[in-house]
Amino acid sequence: MMIRIICFLAGIGAVGALAHKTISSGDGYASPDAYVTLAAAGLVVALAVAVGHVWRNGHHIIAVGMVLALVAGDVFQFGRTVDQEMQKRAASQAPLVAANTKRAEAVQRVTDAKTTLASLGSASPRLNSAIAGHAAALEAARTDAAKRGCASNCRKTHEASIAAADAGIKNARVAHDARRQAAERNLANAQTALAAMPVKQSASSAAALLGITAVVFNAMLAGLKGAALNVGAIFALAFAGHGTMARADDDDDAPSESARDHVARFALQSYDKTPSGELTLTDARTDYVRWCRATGATPLTLEAFDRELGMLIKSAGLPIETGDAGTVIRGMAPRRLLQAA
Repeated sequence: MMIRIICFLAGIGAVGALAHKTISSGDGYASPDAYVTLAAAGLVVALAVAVGHVWRNGHHIIAVGMVLALVAGDVFQFGRTVDQEMQKRAASQAPLVAANTKRAEAVQRVTDAKTTLASLGSASPRLNSAIAGHAAALEAARTDAAKRGCASNCRKTHEASIAAADAGIKNARVAHDARRQAAERNLANAQTALAAMPVKQSASSAAALLGITAVVFNAMLAGLKGAALNVGAIFALAFAGHGTMARADDDDDAPSESARDHVARFALQSYDKTPSGELTLTDARTDYVRWCRATGATPLTLEAFDRELGMLIKSAGLPIETGDAGTVIRGMAPRRLLQAA
């Protein structure tokens, strides 16, 4: 009995805690959904406790329906628990994830800066073109200088071309050096910013050790927690409300007593067959309750007791009459009355 009480209290505590967490994670107890959540939690407790008794009393279809309702509710609550747990873990890991994202961006900026600097080389296409133009101007001046009548006429033109080419080289070199210096500064700044950031850390060290992503690891943890709370609570409540427990002084390996054997044991210990005897169903119920208290047996429901006793009386061939005095069993009397006679 103590084990059943402990399981009952633990099951109620788990269901209540889950309901409170669901309500607190939403709009609070002021929300209309809060009452629905509380009602669902109470229904889960009632169904889990009652389903064993319903099945034992022969109402199998009702019991199956109750189990289906429990499964549907448990799957729903399991999904809610997993969703809330993943949101909680994602929120706690958000700062670290953001820091890792910034560091990854900083690493990419360093890589891009190095690529840009390397692409500049020692000379730009503009500088190479200016150098080639200068060489062409010099070659044209030398070629035309050998021509008759061009020594004086073409000199000024070639000198202007060479001077323009020199200016082009100078301007191209200045522009190239400026771009290279800018790329070097950009690389230095990116490296300085990267060095100031903390080393990248995993949002979940256990996930890193297992070689899985933090999202998958969080889903695994949330699923295990949801299964432990939801499924564990259902089974604890079902155990607390199911069947007749064996007595403490009974053999642990002895099979559990069926309802039919239970009522038969009560009848054999309490009554005897006698032609002149009669027993009302009301008296039988009273005697049964007293017998359970005296023997420490867990009583059946009155409905189950009436059904099992009726089938037992019919199998014994005793008549059962129903009249103004209620249901009366003929040919059976309590042992105490026979002893007094």
